[in-house]
Amino acid sequence: MDQILRTLGEAVSIAALAVIASISWNAWKRIEPGAKVPISYNRAGDPNMRLKKPFALVVTPIIATVLLLVLNIPSKDPSAVGILFTLQIAAAIGFVAVHSVQMRHALDVLDKEGQLRS
Repeated sequence: MDQILRTLGEAVSIAALAVIASISWNAWKRIEPGAKVPISYNRAGDPNMRLKKPFALVVTPIIATVLLLVLNIPSKDPSAVGILFTLQIAAAIGFVAVHSVQMRHALDVLDKEGQLRS
């Protein structure tokens, strides 16, 4: 059972990372080369931090990859497999949700500023 949970966790992590990479790739194709992409917003919804395009589009995928790999490290405690599996699934879903919302907002802002390719 432990091996099944680990395999399922790995499969969900790989699928989540593929979705995140796809979102970044699609955004990469749409954003102008010199654009500074908003990555955080204030309470009013206005961007308050921007990064150059390459950095903005790889921050979340790199963090997601590292954390999902850490959650996949085998535990010596057999009772921890279920907890790690749950954390892995929650983290994978959370990263996909965060990255998709972040990119949608960034593309909306860049569209208003005229920094998207037509």
